[in-house]
Amino acid sequence: AVVAAADQLGRRAAGIVRRAGAAAVFNEGGAGVPLVVDGAPSTLRCAGWWPRDAGWQRLQHGDSIVWRYVFDPKEAPALHRQAMIDATSQALA
Repeated sequence: AVVAAADQLGRRAAGIVRRAGAAAVFNEGGAGVPLVVDGAPSTLRCAGWWPRDAGWQRLQHGDSIVWRYVFDPKEAPALHRQAMIDATSQALA
């Protein structure tokens, strides 16, 4: 299963992948993006990634594909501000 999360360049994981074993992430140019995989010895391990490039990111887990747009906070200050407000609200809920 794929759970989408924040989508800011270099800030935090753009998504969390449950059952991370067969997952892969690709940037807009098709280059692989490293996943940080939980070290748990179970098949239910999670993984996240920190995008290095703004633009579309493709998360592929088996036949499931999820697209996320990663924006650069410098180029979209209003989106960055709202994302921080949303993240704070969610953390305090």
